[in-house]
Amino acid sequence: MTKSDRLIHILALLLRQGKATAPQLAQELGVSRRTIGRDVDALCQAGFPVMTAQGQNGGISLMEGFQPNPDLLASPRMQAALELARSGETTPARSFRRLAQTLHPAASQYLTPDDTFLIDFSSLYQDTLARKIEELRTAIEGSLLIRFTYCAPSGESVFRVEPYRLVFHLSSWYLWGFCLARQEFHLFKLNRIEELRVTGNLYQKRLAPPPALTPEKIFPPRYPVQVLFTPDCRWRLVEDFGRDSFRTQTDGRLLFSADFSDKSDLFGWLLTFGGRFELLQPEELRAEMAWIGCSIQENHAEPAGSGEGDESL
Repeated sequence: MTKSDRLIHILALLLRQGKATAPQLAQELGVSRRTIGRDVDALCQAGFPVMTAQGQNGGISLMEGFQPNPDLLASPRMQAALELARSGETTPARSFRRLAQTLHPAASQYLTPDDTFLIDFSSLYQDTLARKIEELRTAIEGSLLIRFTYCAPSGESVFRVEPYRLVFHLSSWYLWGFCLARQEFHLFKLNRIEELRVTGNLYQKRLAPPPALTPEKIFPPRYPVQVLFTPDCRWRLVEDFGRDSFRTQTDGRLLFSADFSDKSDLFGWLLTFGGRFELLQPEELRAEMAWIGCSIQENHAEPAGSGEGDESL
């Protein structure tokens, strides 16, 4: 069996059953454990997030979040990529890198499981995400502390974290780690992580609970909101929150109700509707929205560049 065939076999097995051990793979493929180790390194270098863990429940697996449907292996695109890997190249790295891009959720590629689906996992943060994922994977495998600046609605903070798991949820990547400042496990959104640094300091693994992925945990409700929209906003409400998010009133307007976790997100979303809404509740946010409206009107009352400090050219 060629190296390309072994890599394909290992990848297909991990996609199918989730985990395997080096002795199992060595016996099944008729090679040494050392060869399996080199094959795993080759998959990692080609872009596949293959994880190895020691101990009784350890083994070789793909990083959580990298779990495409095994049916993809039967798709024409996948078969073409596999044939390319078998085409007799001296090294399969190039073709397996293409295969990784085909499967990887963070890659700017389309997945086509069959003729009825076209899925795009591209991201505006694709380039920085790939680097962060690789650095975090190294830190997780090596039990190394990380340090980063985190951008949140309340401002920027610097955290030191024990990284445990990378999570792909609701079209976004998250880090599940133990925050030393808060002394608790916390989800950090990768797009908000800046100045990431693997410190080189080891930490003792804790018993990590599974991450809480319910919407209430990721977006804790803080503001119960009621808004009246004009009838022509119906399609936006259906698209953004679903048909059950509003009730049609006798005058045709739409009474929208939802919980928001962030005030800035609420105001930003409402302003995309122009003047076709009235924020009813909460009252303190209604007053703040009125102030924002007055400020916008005041800032646009005069032609651009007509302030007192301007000089005619």
